[in-house]
Amino acid sequence: MKKIDIINITFALVLTITIGFTVGYAIGTYNAKVSSFPDILRIADINPGVATLQMLEVRNGEMIGKVTGRGARLAYSEDEVLELQKGAYFKIPIEKVSLASYYQAETIPDEASFIASSQGKYYYHVLDKKALSITPENRLYFRTSWEAEAAGYKNAQ
Repeated sequence: MKKIDIINITFALVLTITIGFTVGYAIGTYNAKVSSFPDILRIADINPGVATLQMLEVRNGEMIGKVTGRGARLAYSEDEVLELQKGAYFKIPIEKVSLASYYQAETIPDEASFIASSQGKYYYHVLDKKALSITPENRLYFRTSWEAEAAGYKNAQ
């Protein structure tokens, strides 16, 4: 084989590979643009049949908001309930907001990781919903699972 033949074969091979990569890249780019997801548009209200309370701002000690969708009832304390119509704006004095009847804060010792009932036989992690259902007067707190087991309790899980 002559030197010129080797040069021609090498040139043809490089040219073929270059054209192949260029065409493949162009086709891939085109397909990606055609088959990609459309732009996500911000929609003001996705479901106008659902009552939505938009909290707009807090100013001068009041929470200010607007009702979209349809009318709604907003309870912000045990005794305070607003009947709101679609499109209505509302102001709620922050000092009147009380969720104590809806949520109850539990005081758990900082070092406690587990809770058991003095009336039961199982212990629970402090974040377990079942642990917080134990009457506060019956709660026993433990730092470790070993402490709870040494006291005769079994792991609930």
